[in-house]
Amino acid sequence: ETLPSPHRPVRHNHDLNCPGCGARFQSSSPSGVGYLLPSKMSEVERRVAAWKAEGGQSEWTVDDEVDALLRGENPYSSVDDAPGPSEERGPSEGLESLKPIVCQRCHSLSTTGLTPLTSTTTGTPIPPSTFVSLITRLLTPAVIEQSVVVLMVDLFDFDASGPVKAINDIIASSGARHKVVLGVNKADLFPRDTVTTLRAETWVRRELEYAGVDVVGARQGSVKLMSAKTGDGVKSLMDKVMKDLGGRESVYLLGAANVGKSTLLNRIVAGMGGGGDRKAG
Repeated sequence: ETLPSPHRPVRHNHDLNCPGCGARFQSSSPSGVGYLLPSKMSEVERRVAAWKAEGGQSEWTVDDEVDALLRGENPYSSVDDAPGPSEERGPSEGLESLKPIVCQRCHSLSTTGLTPLTSTTTGTPIPPSTFVSLITRLLTPAVIEQSVVVLMVDLFDFDASGPVKAINDIIASSGARHKVVLGVNKADLFPRDTVTTLRAETWVRRELEYAGVDVVGARQGSVKLMSAKTGDGVKSLMDKVMKDLGGRESVYLLGAANVGKSTLLNRIVAGMGGGGDRKAG
């Protein structure tokens, strides 16, 4: 018995949207959502065109493919397109061609657990290995011993398993005595009538625990919900930083692009009676 109307399964890319996050694919802005290398963009367009040419037929289910494999058939080729003896493919080649193409961000998350970072000067992607190398050179044991590190994150794009976890591992492995505060920005955007500050803070602490982030004193008041835009929570954040600073020399403010570092610095400077804009790196 053979599968009814055997055909080549669809390559999962039915349109020009990322099957991982739903963003529209684009190849012009490496720092934008849905980014693909131009070569990958061409491949997606080819797959979509092939799918439409086949009449947009449905994919096989997992059960269909398992049944075919158990019968010794190749579920990755049509009857008319089955490879001959001299052109048989390796065991993983057919499976590889079935993998859906996803955007750069989704690919990075699935393979490294880190979201792709971009250079604030060139806008080009920074590989996770380069990011870790840069932070390792910045946060030496001596710096960690003599500084308070403020990690600034976006409440609505918070991923404790990404760069936060990478920085956590660097600090933890240094063996230095550390003081780390997590500033959770954009807290002014969540609906206060349905989500309390305590509930949001508890969720952040739970995510840190699940990801194994232990350099942030989550139970010692080191998670601070705030809004650099409105100023809510900024005083509480700075009170904690000043308390932890003690005899330490410096404060390091780390965070992804557009997380609100410059807005926070400008608000702090204005509150101290300073003037002019300050830029965060």
